[in-house]
Amino acid sequence: SGATDAADQHYGVSRTVLRNLLLAGMTVRYGRTFQRYERRPDGRVTAWFTDGSCAVGDVLVGADGANSLVRQQYLPEAPRVTTDAVSIAGRLPLNEATRAWLPTDIATGMTCVLPPAGSFLFTSAFDGRRRMSDAIDRGHDLASVGLDAGQLLDDVSDYVLWAFITHRRRYPANWSALDGAELKPLVAAMMPDWHPSLRRMVAETDAASVGVLRFRRSTLDYEWTPTPVTLIGDAVHNMPPVMGLGANTALRDAAELSRTLAAVRRGELDLVAAIGAYESRMRDYGFGAVRESTQIGRASCRERV
Repeated sequence: SGATDAADQHYGVSRTVLRNLLLAGMTVRYGRTFQRYERRPDGRVTAWFTDGSCAVGDVLVGADGANSLVRQQYLPEAPRVTTDAVSIAGRLPLNEATRAWLPTDIATGMTCVLPPAGSFLFTSAFDGRRRMSDAIDRGHDLASVGLDAGQLLDDVSDYVLWAFITHRRRYPANWSALDGAELKPLVAAMMPDWHPSLRRMVAETDAASVGVLRFRRSTLDYEWTPTPVTLIGDAVHNMPPVMGLGANTALRDAAELSRTLAAVRRGELDLVAAIGAYESRMRDYGFGAVRESTQIGRASCRERV
């Protein structure tokens, strides 16, 4: 709040746009599924894949998300924990027609609607295609930095994401088996006297884009002995998505670990000791973000006076 530097402000970012940007200029091999890893006598690590192939490296970074197979082998005593918060979410296309009736704050930014009862609505506008197209039209030389204009716009659309979060007890027992057409009326029934634009946002969302998710989080406050295997992002500090901290924290992990490994390569640090220092810093801010998002999610789903 009150940030004046553009780098300190908050932005809603399309995952597709962000993924395309991060992949630019990288060599990525698709079509293989991680199965397990082995520590080698020479200190290196072998990653084995389900097709029988393998890859050997100095460091194995588990960046494979909340259901990380690397974490399950490396830290089997730290499974994800199920919370009581359940979210029904959908995507409303952001176009000329919907912009005409959507409130400006919802069509342009991120909002939280907090009614007196134990639930809340989160919305975020993603206009990555419009902004990316504007940047391309301004003549930025994308090719010089390894970016392909066509690829950046692949599968990118502008939309408003909305998510209605409440306690699992407010949903029917079979909530996890319901499809989008069955989920939308559940949300509508829990916001009967809300502003007409909010109700319309849910009503006009294509049921095919609506899904349900029970929030989970990582096991908190545990430590481990550093090795050439390490973790970043949701693989280690998965958190309820109520504050938009997950991707930001993963990017911070990547930056911290990259700096650490660069120092090792320059001969300034021992590899395992450097990874241990990274993990110590990461646990501090990463588990802190998990605690913060969990507390806010829990408080928002309680009855309020």
